[in-house]
Order: sequence, then C-alpha cells, then structure tokens
Amino acid sequence: MPPDGDGLRDMLASKFFGKAMPKRTLQYVAELAIQSGAGAPLVFEAVNTALEGYATSEAHRLVSDFNWRAIATTNYDMFLEDAYGDASRRRQTLISFVKDNQPVDESNCSTWVGLSLSA
Repeated sequence: MPPDGDGLRDMLASKFFGKAMPKRTLQYVAELAIQSGAGAPLVFEAVNTALEGYATSEAHRLVSDFNWRAIATTNYDMFLEDAYGDASRRRQTLISFVKDNQPVDESNCSTWVGLSLSA
C-alpha cells in the first residue's frame, strides 16, 4: 500500500529537515522544503520515488469514467494520468497545466488542471 499523506509528510520532513514534523500538513512541509532551497524538482522527485512501484487503483480509473469540467490535483503522483491513458475507457482527453498562472480555457469541458505547490 502506498504511503498516505502523513507518510509522505514524514518522509519529506526527514529527508529535507532531518526531523519529524507531525503537527504540520503534507502541503506545509512540501512548500517549506521547496522554499528552503530544495526546490520543486527535488521535492517532487522524492515523492515520486516514494510512490514508485505502486499501481493505479480502480478508484483512480473510475475518475476517467465521468465527464468533468476540470480536475485539480497537486500532481504528486501520476495515477490519474495513468488512469486516463486507457483510451477505451476515458470519456475526455487530458490537457495538463504545469503552472498556477496558466490560463484555463473555460470553453473546454475536458480540462485537466495540475496545480503546482509554488506560489
């Protein structure tokens, strides 16, 4: 079973700060690591490494069975992208966004929004 949010938070806190931060959220620890000099690529790589070897779940695949106006995710993992890779199942095509300030095409009902953690 892949690590949950607390497990990812603990891994990031240990890797980038050398101590536990159990009263902080995953988002807080990740943003702090990014802003403290590790940078987004290293933080995302650490999370991706922690999630390697785990398969996309049926719950992730079910998301592709519906029409969505938009889906927002922090994109710590690639599970939803993998779920949308099955062309016979998906109802929409993903359009990835990699920066918070990228414009969203309101007329496109198959928009995929991946939010970055940086401000």
